[in-house]
Amino acid sequence: MFNEVESKKILAMALPSQPCLDVYYWWPLRSGEYTVKTAYWLARLGNSHTDYNVDQNNVWRRIWSMECPSKMKHFLWRACKGSLAVVERLHNRQIREDATCLICGVEDETICHALFECTNVKEIWEPCYFKQIVEAAPTGLVKMVGDYINYANCVYRRSNTRPSPSSSSWTPPSQGWVKVNTDAHVINGVKVCLGVAIRDNMGSLKAVGVKQCNPTSVEIAEAEAARYNIELAYRLGFRDIILECDAISVINAISSNAVGSAPIYLVYNDILRLKNQFDNFACKHVKRSGNAIAHIIARWDIYGCNEYVCMSSFPQCILTLAEMDLL
Repeated sequence: MFNEVESKKILAMALPSQPCLDVYYWWPLRSGEYTVKTAYWLARLGNSHTDYNVDQNNVWRRIWSMECPSKMKHFLWRACKGSLAVVERLHNRQIREDATCLICGVEDETICHALFECTNVKEIWEPCYFKQIVEAAPTGLVKMVGDYINYANCVYRRSNTRPSPSSSSWTPPSQGWVKVNTDAHVINGVKVCLGVAIRDNMGSLKAVGVKQCNPTSVEIAEAEAARYNIELAYRLGFRDIILECDAISVINAISSNAVGSAPIYLVYNDILRLKNQFDNFACKHVKRSGNAIAHIIARWDIYGCNEYVCMSSFPQCILTLAEMDLL
């Protein structure tokens, strides 16, 4: 009934833990909520059918799989992300007064101009045997990325609030509370593993768990890991918890009670509903170095089982990591 591509997309969909109504969502915005502003800029770009997220994923995959020095991959990645410190970018950040190219003095020094269009650069590309490919580049990948950056700058709003500082190490919760750390391990096209570690105020392990799910995006997988974390803690009878993970987008969404229509909000809605069942609930972001146990657990091989929960006789490697967190 469905071809392979369609089947993978269906299996990768985020599903709620409780039945809910199907809704339409607006793919150009992360929240999935339609706005006239996004429709206007999408129409101006003249591209109403391209999912930039899909195209970008393919681009990044090709860049990082190239057989070339790492610094070249990093340069290409920064160029495609619009992160090179060209004069136009410095001008937009009010570091320079003028965006004009310092070499040719004719046009603004954009990334496309600096790499392909400047008169001095054209002299370098001229003797190359792939000159025709270079000449077509600004109308292909680079132009697409440039259009997306223009679109994103016009549509997405930057938050003026400063995020709370993230901890780089694990710290014990207050007495009577438990801290539940979570992480997701995504094996592209194969599966997703969700890891959970529950510890008390003494740093002792109370439970660890891992659950396997259908393959999906990294962002949705991290949200599903947080949901599984909360579900497991509630099942085991804990009512005062601190949710901690290294996915800042998940923590921000939970902390702000974010709402939206995109598929990932099916998971967020579950989390917002579940957290109200606890006597006390808090969440915070921690860097990878402070989330080592959950990171390791998410990579456990549970040999085909859907879920594995351990509440005693923990592996020595996990106990050692727990002790190191307290040093």
